[in-house]
Amino acid sequence: MREFEDMKDYIALIDAKLRYFPLEEKKQHINEIKDDIVTLKEEIIAETGCNEEVAEKKAIASFVPASQLATEIIDQYNKEQDDIVSSSNFGFNISFVAVTSGFALMSLPVHYGEITETVAGSLLAYSIKFIIGCLFLFGYFHSRLDAQKLKVLRQSSLIMIVLLAFPLLGLILQYVRFETITMFSLYFLGGYLVAWAILFIFLVKLYKTAKTKVAIY
Repeated sequence: MREFEDMKDYIALIDAKLRYFPLEEKKQHINEIKDDIVTLKEEIIAETGCNEEVAEKKAIASFVPASQLATEIIDQYNKEQDDIVSSSNFGFNISFVAVTSGFALMSLPVHYGEITETVAGSLLAYSIKFIIGCLFLFGYFHSRLDAQKLKVLRQSSLIMIVLLAFPLLGLILQYVRFETITMFSLYFLGGYLVAWAILFIFLVKLYKTAKTKVAIY
Protein backbone atom coordinates (compact mmCIF):
# COMPACT_ATOMS: atom_id res chain seq x y z
CA MET A 1 0.00 0.00 0.00
CA ARG A 2 1.32 3.42 -0.90
CA GLU A 3 2.27 5.66 2.01
CA PHE A 4 1.83 9.41 1.64
CA GLU A 5 4.66 11.61 2.77
CA ASP A 6 2.66 14.83 2.76
CA MET A 7 -0.81 16.28 2.56
CA LYS A 8 -0.38 17.28 -1.09
CA ASP A 9 -0.09 13.65 -2.27
CA TYR A 10 -2.90 12.49 0.01
CA ILE A 11 -5.29 15.17 -1.22
CA ALA A 12 -4.23 14.62 -4.86
CA LEU A 13 -5.38 10.98 -4.76
CA ILE A 14 -8.72 11.86 -3.15
CA ASP A 15 -9.20 14.60 -5.76
CA ALA A 16 -8.50 12.06 -8.53
CA LYS A 17 -10.94 9.53 -7.05
CA LEU A 18 -13.62 12.23 -6.88
CA ARG A 19 -13.02 13.43 -10.45
CA TYR A 20 -16.67 12.75 -11.44
CA PHE A 21 -18.02 14.26 -8.24
CA PRO A 22 -19.99 17.54 -8.39
CA LEU A 23 -17.39 20.33 -8.27
CA GLU A 24 -18.80 22.24 -5.29
CA GLU A 25 -19.33 19.03 -3.31
CA LYS A 26 -15.77 17.94 -4.05
CA LYS A 27 -14.31 21.31 -3.01
CA GLN A 28 -16.21 21.17 0.26
CA HIS A 29 -14.95 17.68 1.11
CA ILE A 30 -11.35 18.49 0.10
CA ASN A 31 -11.35 21.63 2.26
CA GLU A 32 -12.77 19.73 5.24
CA ILE A 33 -10.10 17.02 4.90
CA LYS A 34 -7.35 19.65 4.68
CA ASP A 35 -8.70 21.39 7.78
CA ASP A 36 -8.79 18.09 9.69
CA ILE A 37 -5.19 17.28 8.71
CA VAL A 38 -3.96 20.75 9.69
CA THR A 39 -5.79 20.57 13.03
CA LEU A 40 -4.35 17.14 13.79
CA LYS A 41 -0.86 18.30 12.73
CA GLU A 42 -1.05 21.24 15.12
CA GLU A 43 -2.15 18.95 17.95
CA ILE A 44 0.79 16.63 17.28
CA ILE A 45 3.23 19.57 17.30
CA ALA A 46 1.78 20.81 20.58
CA GLU A 47 2.01 17.38 22.20
CA THR A 48 5.39 16.19 20.87
CA GLY A 49 7.22 19.38 19.92
CA CYS A 50 8.26 17.92 16.54
CA ASN A 51 8.60 20.03 13.42
CA GLU A 52 5.78 20.59 10.90
CA GLU A 53 7.10 18.08 8.33
CA VAL A 54 7.22 15.22 10.82
CA ALA A 55 3.88 16.20 12.34
CA GLU A 56 2.23 16.26 8.90
CA LYS A 57 3.55 12.76 8.12
CA LYS A 58 2.22 11.48 11.44
CA ALA A 59 -1.14 13.14 10.83
CA ILE A 60 -1.43 11.59 7.36
CA ALA A 61 -0.40 8.17 8.72
CA SER A 62 -3.22 8.28 11.27
CA PHE A 63 -5.87 9.07 8.64
CA VAL A 64 -7.96 6.54 6.73
CA PRO A 65 -6.25 5.54 3.45
CA ALA A 66 -7.09 8.07 0.72
CA SER A 67 -8.78 5.50 -1.56
CA GLN A 68 -10.96 4.25 1.27
CA LEU A 69 -11.92 7.76 2.35
CA ALA A 70 -12.83 8.72 -1.22
CA THR A 71 -14.97 5.58 -1.55
CA GLU A 72 -16.78 6.39 1.71
CA ILE A 73 -17.47 9.93 0.48
CA ILE A 74 -18.86 8.64 -2.81
CA ASP A 75 -21.03 6.00 -1.09
CA GLN A 76 -22.45 8.57 1.31
CA TYR A 77 -23.21 10.97 -1.54
CA ASN A 78 -24.97 8.23 -3.56
CA LYS A 79 -27.05 7.28 -0.54
CA GLU A 80 -28.12 10.89 -0.02
CA GLN A 81 -29.04 11.20 -3.71
CA ASP A 82 -31.09 7.98 -3.53
CA ASP A 83 -32.96 9.38 -0.51
CA ILE A 84 -33.67 12.60 -2.38
CA VAL A 85 -34.93 10.71 -5.44
CA SER A 86 -37.14 8.46 -3.29
CA SER A 87 -38.64 11.50 -1.55
CA SER A 88 -39.14 13.24 -4.90
CA ASN A 89 -40.88 10.20 -6.42
CA PHE A 90 -43.20 9.92 -3.42
CA GLY A 91 -44.21 13.57 -3.85
CA PHE A 92 -44.68 13.04 -7.59
CA ASN A 93 -46.93 10.03 -6.99
CA ILE A 94 -49.01 11.98 -4.48
CA SER A 95 -49.38 14.84 -6.97
CA PHE A 96 -50.36 12.46 -9.76
CA VAL A 97 -53.00 10.82 -7.58
CA ALA A 98 -54.30 14.24 -6.47
CA VAL A 99 -54.73 15.32 -10.10
CA THR A 100 -56.39 12.14 -11.36
CA SER A 101 -58.60 11.39 -8.35
CA GLY A 102 -59.57 15.04 -7.95
CA PHE A 103 -60.53 15.27 -11.61
CA ALA A 104 -62.51 12.02 -11.51
CA LEU A 105 -64.59 13.15 -8.53
CA MET A 106 -65.27 16.49 -10.19
CA SER A 107 -67.64 14.56 -12.47
CA LEU A 108 -70.17 14.01 -9.65
CA PRO A 109 -72.57 16.77 -10.86
CA VAL A 110 -73.11 14.75 -14.05
CA HIS A 111 -74.72 12.01 -11.98
CA TYR A 112 -76.77 14.29 -9.69
CA GLY A 113 -78.02 16.51 -12.52
CA GLU A 114 -77.56 19.64 -10.43
CA ILE A 115 -75.20 21.27 -7.98
CA THR A 116 -76.71 21.02 -4.53
CA GLU A 117 -75.10 22.50 -1.43
CA THR A 118 -73.52 19.14 -0.60
CA VAL A 119 -72.29 18.61 -4.15
CA ALA A 120 -70.93 22.17 -4.28
CA GLY A 121 -68.87 21.61 -1.13
CA SER A 122 -67.46 18.35 -2.48
CA LEU A 123 -66.82 19.88 -5.90
CA LEU A 124 -64.88 22.77 -4.33
CA ALA A 125 -62.73 20.37 -2.28
CA TYR A 126 -61.97 18.17 -5.30
CA SER A 127 -61.22 21.22 -7.44
CA ILE A 128 -58.71 22.56 -4.90
CA LYS A 129 -57.12 19.12 -4.68
CA PHE A 130 -56.90 18.97 -8.49
CA ILE A 131 -55.41 22.47 -8.83
CA ILE A 132 -52.76 21.91 -6.14
CA GLY A 133 -51.86 18.58 -7.74
CA CYS A 134 -51.49 20.27 -11.14
CA LEU A 135 -49.22 22.97 -9.73
CA PHE A 136 -46.82 20.34 -8.42
CA LEU A 137 -47.16 17.83 -11.27
CA PHE A 138 -46.79 20.24 -14.19
CA GLY A 139 -44.83 22.93 -12.38
CA TYR A 140 -42.49 21.74 -9.65
CA PHE A 141 -41.80 18.26 -11.04
CA HIS A 142 -41.54 19.30 -14.70
CA SER A 143 -37.79 19.87 -14.31
CA ARG A 144 -37.32 16.92 -11.94
CA LEU A 145 -38.38 14.01 -14.12
CA ASP A 146 -36.56 10.67 -14.05
CA ALA A 147 -37.02 6.99 -14.95
CA GLN A 148 -39.29 6.27 -11.97
CA LYS A 149 -41.60 9.16 -12.81
CA LEU A 150 -41.64 8.01 -16.43
CA LYS A 151 -43.01 4.63 -15.31
CA VAL A 152 -45.89 6.40 -13.57
CA LEU A 153 -46.62 8.58 -16.59
CA ARG A 154 -46.75 5.50 -18.84
CA GLN A 155 -49.98 4.60 -17.04
CA SER A 156 -51.56 7.95 -17.99
CA SER A 157 -53.46 6.66 -21.04
CA LEU A 158 -55.14 3.88 -19.09
CA ILE A 159 -55.99 6.18 -16.20
CA MET A 160 -57.40 8.79 -18.57
CA ILE A 161 -59.73 6.17 -20.03
CA VAL A 162 -60.98 5.46 -16.52
CA LEU A 163 -61.47 9.21 -15.95
CA LEU A 164 -63.51 9.34 -19.13
CA ALA A 165 -65.69 6.49 -17.90
CA PHE A 166 -66.62 8.25 -14.63
CA PRO A 167 -69.02 10.89 -16.05
CA LEU A 168 -70.44 8.47 -18.62
CA LEU A 169 -71.22 6.02 -15.83
CA GLY A 170 -72.77 8.88 -13.87
CA LEU A 171 -74.97 9.71 -16.85
CA ILE A 172 -76.10 6.10 -17.12
CA LEU A 173 -76.87 5.91 -13.41
CA GLN A 174 -78.87 9.14 -13.62
CA TYR A 175 -81.01 7.67 -16.40
CA VAL A 176 -81.49 4.39 -14.54
CA ARG A 177 -82.43 6.23 -11.35
CA PHE A 178 -84.61 9.04 -12.73
CA GLU A 179 -85.43 7.71 -16.23
CA THR A 180 -84.25 11.01 -17.66
CA ILE A 181 -81.07 12.97 -18.38
CA THR A 182 -81.01 16.65 -17.49
CA MET A 183 -79.62 19.31 -19.79
CA PHE A 184 -77.40 20.42 -16.93
CA SER A 185 -75.73 17.00 -16.92
CA LEU A 186 -75.14 17.16 -20.66
CA TYR A 187 -73.66 20.67 -20.47
CA PHE A 188 -71.50 19.71 -17.51
CA LEU A 189 -70.39 16.58 -19.35
CA GLY A 190 -69.38 18.73 -22.33
CA GLY A 191 -67.25 20.94 -20.09
CA TYR A 192 -65.77 17.89 -18.39
CA LEU A 193 -64.76 16.39 -21.75
CA VAL A 194 -63.05 19.62 -22.81
CA ALA A 195 -61.13 19.69 -19.51
CA TRP A 196 -60.35 15.99 -19.96
CA ALA A 197 -58.84 16.64 -23.40
CA ILE A 198 -56.69 19.49 -22.04
CA LEU A 199 -55.47 17.35 -19.13
CA PHE A 200 -54.67 14.50 -21.52
CA ILE A 201 -52.58 16.82 -23.73
CA PHE A 202 -50.62 18.10 -20.73
CA LEU A 203 -49.96 14.56 -19.51
CA VAL A 204 -48.76 13.49 -22.95
CA LYS A 205 -46.38 16.47 -23.09
CA LEU A 206 -45.09 15.67 -19.60
CA TYR A 207 -44.57 12.03 -20.63
CA LYS A 208 -42.60 13.05 -23.74
CA THR A 209 -40.46 15.42 -21.67
CA ALA A 210 -39.72 12.65 -19.16
CA LYS A 211 -38.93 10.21 -21.96
CA THR A 212 -36.48 12.67 -23.53
CA LYS A 213 -34.71 13.36 -20.23
CA VAL A 214 -34.38 9.66 -19.40
CA ALA A 215 -33.01 8.96 -22.88
CA ILE A 216 -30.38 11.70 -22.44
CA TYR A 217 -29.20 10.37 -19.11
